[in-house]
Amino acid sequence: MSAEKLEKQLCECKEELDRHRLSVIELQQTVIEAQKQQLSAVSTSVQKVKAYSSVLAQNCAATSPKVVKPLTSHHPTPVQQPGREKNLIVFGLQETTDRVAKTTLDELFEELQEKPKMTTIERIGERNEKRPRPLLVSLERRATLLALLKKSTKPQRLQTVFGCLSISGSN
Repeated sequence: MSAEKLEKQLCECKEELDRHRLSVIELQQTVIEAQKQQLSAVSTSVQKVKAYSSVLAQNCAATSPKVVKPLTSHHPTPVQQPGREKNLIVFGLQETTDRVAKTTLDELFEELQEKPKMTTIERIGERNEKRPRPLLVSLERRATLLALLKKSTKPQRLQTVFGCLSISGSN
């Protein structure tokens, strides 16, 4: 082979290499554009989820029960009534029929893996259009109340079923 032929082949190879490099650059630009579109779509989705979660948090706070630790105070209560040490107060439970309240309480106790025997269930306080009245639940045994209060301090378990439930002891 002559030197001219080799130079001609070398030139053709360089031109082909340049064409391939241009092709690679074009493909990389296409990939970059696709990634920009995906990033934009994800950003939009994240903004929508943030907006939805803020609305959901506001609604949850307004309508759902909340979990509250029992008040542990060294101050004596104004009136010591017999039987109060077995009372459980549930806040945020919507006012419907007594049967629905009992069913919801049964679901709550099931979630807490307890099966207390309830002696009475009644609403306390005056009716209010803004929020439901607390539900006073009297239990047969204080030990059951203490077990429920202890288990209700782990709100992550309750939020999956009840949103934000609030129960408290009544001493």
